[in-house]
Amino acid sequence: MKTNLIDITMPPGDQETGKNILANWLAKEGDQVVVNEPLVEISTDKVNMEIAVPESGVLQEILIKEGTELNAGDILGRIIPGSESQQIKTEAKKITEPTQLSIQTDSKYRLSPVVKRLIKEHNIDVADLVGTAREGRINKADVLAYLEKPAKKTVPALENKFIPHNTMRKSIADHMVDSLLKTAPHVTSIFEMDLSAIITHRNLHKDQFKKEGLNLTYTSYFVYASVEALKAVPEVNSRFHKDGLELFADINIGVGTALEDKGLIVPVIQQAQNLSLKEIANKLQELTDKARQNKLQSKDVQ
Repeated sequence: MKTNLIDITMPPGDQETGKNILANWLAKEGDQVVVNEPLVEISTDKVNMEIAVPESGVLQEILIKEGTELNAGDILGRIIPGSESQQIKTEAKKITEPTQLSIQTDSKYRLSPVVKRLIKEHNIDVADLVGTAREGRINKADVLAYLEKPAKKTVPALENKFIPHNTMRKSIADHMVDSLLKTAPHVTSIFEMDLSAIITHRNLHKDQFKKEGLNLTYTSYFVYASVEALKAVPEVNSRFHKDGLELFADINIGVGTALEDKGLIVPVIQQAQNLSLKEIANKLQELTDKARQNKLQSKDVQ
């Protein structure tokens, strides 16, 4: 490799993401490319994402064609750093972890100098910003609104609990599976619920939520109620193994989101047991906006 070329490298991904396919190059060989703008579209089993330009310059060569399955560390192409008005660097530089962004139109990352400066000063991940300007572009107000949000405390993941099966539980499990697959009829049960208290609470608080930029939907209440139910009966929040029951320490709630004519995706509210109703509403709105703008990352659907 020439010493003045920068590698465009496939970053490490999550194992649960499945296959990574190079879906589309957003530039041709010889094109000028600008740092942080989308360059390569990657398609996975769960979400689509982008690899951004690691440094401004010229796309010198494309090494991997569209439709090729990728592995972490694969060199997709190379860039000559610098622009027409900048002297080409001769010092070697290799980018091993390019920024991973979700798929969207090119215009959304054509950031103004003011926005770029704010993002750099506060070390913000562009994928965490929701653009409200024309065509979803990110403006100064979007960055300032993001900065005004209260700092999010990182809660360490707890360890799951494992309860070995005794002989009786193993026997019950075997009979339940046998009954389900061979003998038991399947029926649909419908239950009525009195939501008067929820309706009253929502009517009292939805305007205040709206002033804070939040939409207090009934889904927020359903998520909150689900969390409380799982706290009360932790055995439901578990995975059944042949030799025991694994109780999950964290309560992660997936919420199906329609993507117009593109189908359905299920972003996940992580560690929901630590969130208030307002925080759930905020997280739900954030994930829904990301989903509908194709800005979800793999971590948002696991």
